[in-house]
Amino acid sequence: AGAVEPRAGDLGRFAPDGSVRFAGRRDFQVQIRGFRIELGEVRAAMRRHPAVGDAAVVARDGAALGLPADAGPALIAYVESRADAASAPQADDLRRFAEAQLPRYAVPSAFVVLDALPRTATRKIDRARLPQPVRAAGVAPASGSQLPRTVDEREIAAVWGDLLGQKTVDVEADFFALGGHSLLATRLLVALHERLGTAVPLRAFFDDPTVAGLARAVAQARRGAALPMPVRQPGDGPFALSPAQARLWFLQQLDPGSVAYSMPLALRVAGALDPVRLARATRAVIARHAALRTRIAVDADGTPQQFVRPDAADARGAFISVDLRGLGATTVDDACVARALRRAALRPFDLARDALLRIVHVQLARDRHALVIVQHHIVSDGWSAGLVLRDLADAYPVPLLPPPPALRAADVAAWQRMAQDAPTFADDLAHWVDRLTDTPALDLPFDRPQPARPRGRGGEVTGALPAALAQPLAALERRTGATSFAVVVAAFQALLGGLTGQRDFAVGTLAAGRHDAPGLDAVVGYLANVVALRADLTGDPDFAALVARAHTTALDAFARQHVPFDRVVNALDLPRDLDRPPVFQVLCVLHDQPRAAALTCGDARAPPLPRAT
Repeated sequence: AGAVEPRAGDLGRFAPDGSVRFAGRRDFQVQIRGFRIELGEVRAAMRRHPAVGDAAVVARDGAALGLPADAGPALIAYVESRADAASAPQADDLRRFAEAQLPRYAVPSAFVVLDALPRTATRKIDRARLPQPVRAAGVAPASGSQLPRTVDEREIAAVWGDLLGQKTVDVEADFFALGGHSLLATRLLVALHERLGTAVPLRAFFDDPTVAGLARAVAQARRGAALPMPVRQPGDGPFALSPAQARLWFLQQLDPGSVAYSMPLALRVAGALDPVRLARATRAVIARHAALRTRIAVDADGTPQQFVRPDAADARGAFISVDLRGLGATTVDDACVARALRRAALRPFDLARDALLRIVHVQLARDRHALVIVQHHIVSDGWSAGLVLRDLADAYPVPLLPPPPALRAADVAAWQRMAQDAPTFADDLAHWVDRLTDTPALDLPFDRPQPARPRGRGGEVTGALPAALAQPLAALERRTGATSFAVVVAAFQALLGGLTGQRDFAVGTLAAGRHDAPGLDAVVGYLANVVALRADLTGDPDFAALVARAHTTALDAFARQHVPFDRVVNALDLPRDLDRPPVFQVLCVLHDQPRAAALTCGDARAPPLPRAT
């Protein structure tokens, strides 16, 4: 998020990782929150307004407009009135018109109405002379809007305003219509949990994504039973593994030399990169996050336990630097570098002895380097990988980081096990059993015999969603009240149903496991959980109906994501088979959170390379 393809004069303005390319055409693209937006399409939509004569749409630095620092670029629409219009268009009317014409993510963050757009001597729009909007992240509340009335509404509005960059919040305004998305929704619920001491289910928020609706959900949640909160455990271990860690440890023991649960990221670095500073930054990151100093060992009874080691014990061996400058550019080609990074990524971890973060630095020239950063899944997940890269970049200039988070992954593991004794846990487990009992296995047609045991070999096929589908899909989201994730899952279910002829099966997905308690968003560790989404294609539903079913199923699943998947499998009493995973055989994961796809260390920039494995 933040990569922009603008006209030549704007190169590098919004892309901190330097990954900016000139589009070479008049209408350029901008990527916001993972969506690639054609600015020409947004401009064409605004020009369809009956009171608009012409329009210009530009991407501006969101932070400079009052949006959060990590918001990336924001779209600004400038319009001039038609000469024969009875009155100039109003900003709130323009927003409503844009919401009806465009997908939610392509609706501009601010609208500026001008008597005339500034133009060059050749009558082209002069973008450099377009004025800065007075207010960002939406328009002022319309007349008759409702301001916060209660203490809870004021607290919610304060957090809401911080996330969306709004000074004034209408308690009946829709969070998603104002530019919110699923990641911001999760951050909102986490912040409210910390501020109000009450957890609001994600489903309750989607049912009524307004300040007033959240206030009602908070009041209802206070009357219900709540899960206990995680607390710091004394000492450095031994600690029990979390249910997810225990499952991963068991699978690793079946094939100790496997790298199936290594998480590699390969980076090509351009610029001056000091390996000594990078090594110090690595030590600082390991010192801050206890999970990266964790070892998994077996006690006398054969039970795996985790131990947190002192800082110095884990820094050794976590960083390796290799200088290949003396070999010359002709000897060290891209294929050679790729093989070196691949070897680093494919070296197995010894969970009892190795540092579970490994960084290999290869220096190819004075301003040319390659990095591979590998973490083992038992102490990390996708969210954690972003935290590690962020701290690595922050510690590179000076190896000083904020104090460690109050909670460690081992504390969260203890809390997850304790939460299984809560009164609500049995009800949530019973829901899963009722929902997934007798789920048929997905019988996919294969073009070759399936091996008796997985070999870890596979391929990758990539494709792009045609731009022409973006607008009708967004309209479908608005019409059904569903999320982008529900649309993706429904499409995937329809594809699988067509391939197999089945109308009943399950698809797996991942839940971040970060919104059940305050402070979990800062913890490096394996907090994610697997949940199952049972597909229902009975009755030959049209696609809108299938999306609605997928949306309801997903909300029910994520409301109960704290139930460990292995407990669900055990309660279902399913036979175990090494060649067929229980409950579901395929995963569908939508990466809609900001991912640290690039690394910035001083003057060095590191956009991502293709995956090393």
